[in-house]
Formats: sequence, C-alpha cells, structure tokens
Amino acid sequence: MGRTMVGAFIVLLLAYPASADDDPLKEDLAAIQGKWAVKLTDQDGEPVRAVKEIKGNRETYTLFKGEEIVLKREVDIKLSRADNKVRICTVTRVTSVKGPEEGRTFDVDQSYAYKTVGDFFIEVDSILIDKNFEGLPPQLVAWRRVKK
Repeated sequence: MGRTMVGAFIVLLLAYPASADDDPLKEDLAAIQGKWAVKLTDQDGEPVRAVKEIKGNRETYTLFKGEEIVLKREVDIKLSRADNKVRICTVTRVTSVKGPEEGRTFDVDQSYAYKTVGDFFIEVDSILIDKNFEGLPPQLVAWRRVKK
C-alpha cells in the first residue's frame, strides 16, 4: 500500500510539473522584456529622449540629445516583490559605456517600484527606503513600449 501511494504521488508530480507560469517573478520579467522609450528634460531643461532595452536580467539605458548619444549604461537588474503587492526592480551592477565614468563598472544597490500596464512601463523612483535617493522627491516615469 505504501509503495502504491508513493507511486501515485510521483505520477501526480510528473503530471503537473512546475512551470514558468507558477513563478510570478518570471512572469514579471517576461512582461518588461523589450524596448521602452520616454521623452524627458535634462538638468538644463533641454529635451532628451531615453531608451531602455531589457533582455533577460540586463538593461541597456541610452540617453539621446537629438540624435547624439550622451549617456549609455548597461545595467544588471533583479526583480522582487514586497508582500506580493509591490513590484521592485533593483539595479545591482552598472557599466558606463558612454558619458561620465565611461568604461567603469561598479556594483550598486538601487531599487525602484514599477508596474507594467498595457504598453507602459511605469517606474517610481525615490519612494522606497534607499540611501541613494534620501531627500529626493519621488519621480514617476512612464516609459512607452517601442513597437517594431
């Protein structure tokens, strides 16, 4: 009888294997894949365009002034959830490809809350407890998915 129960249990495990659909973080990562863009202003009030492209756990962030690339960074990211209610993206490593600190790679621990809604990737910076953004006002950025 014991062997039959163990055998039945194994059959049930094989019949219902865990899938990516069972892991909300894999679903979250799948939802943010692709290219996103937003129009912003720089510290001098001049218009700039930012593009982020996410492939796996790596994001390439590029800032354009007109057609000129003024900043480009490759960033490693890690997703998590707080109490399964708030999605959090944590930047763990940054490589500066163009701009200040070009060629430098450094480890960081900077997080922001985010959500995807349709063709929008909405991030809110400076709202989580993070020493890197202490004293800064929250900033909401609504990135739009770039369609091919």
